[in-house]
Amino acid sequence: MNSEMFAPAIGKNQRKTMSLKLLCIAAATVLLTGCYTPRQGTPSGRNEVTIAAPKAKVKAALVTAVVNLHFMPVQDTDYILTADGDASAGAQFWFTTTDGRVPKTRMRFTLIENDNQTRVIAAAALLTPGYGGYNEQEFTNPEIYNQLQWFLDCLAADMNGQPHPEKPPKLKIEPISSPHNQK
Repeated sequence: MNSEMFAPAIGKNQRKTMSLKLLCIAAATVLLTGCYTPRQGTPSGRNEVTIAAPKAKVKAALVTAVVNLHFMPVQDTDYILTADGDASAGAQFWFTTTDGRVPKTRMRFTLIENDNQTRVIAAAALLTPGYGGYNEQEFTNPEIYNQLQWFLDCLAADMNGQPHPEKPPKLKIEPISSPHNQK
């Protein structure tokens, strides 16, 4: 039997070039989709709310609200308030290191005052222990975005003496239909 008959239609150099191109396309796809952060329909593209009150008053209420959620302020500047809290049990299970460093959840608020109104922009992230410190990965889960927006809406309602808005519903994830889970 002739081994030439089973040889591929392209040469060895062409196969290497094709493999390299496919690898580059795959890597680019992973990088682009992995870095995608959904955007809100706001000017900043993040969760935000505008409150009819001076920045100092809004910041004081915000500090109280995050402390009541068991978060500890770790940075406070004129424009930014950052608070860290415990990460979920699942994150602690997967990301706690052998030297005892545990993951944290971080909330960062930017406060911008304009004409006796304060715009509050929020972001949430997971801090995981890494070499030389913590790695910060912003949450891209729509449910977390909904909860964060609800938190901001409640803050605005409290500042305006109004009742809290209805809590956002949990996202319902349907199982994939397969012959194995049908009755």
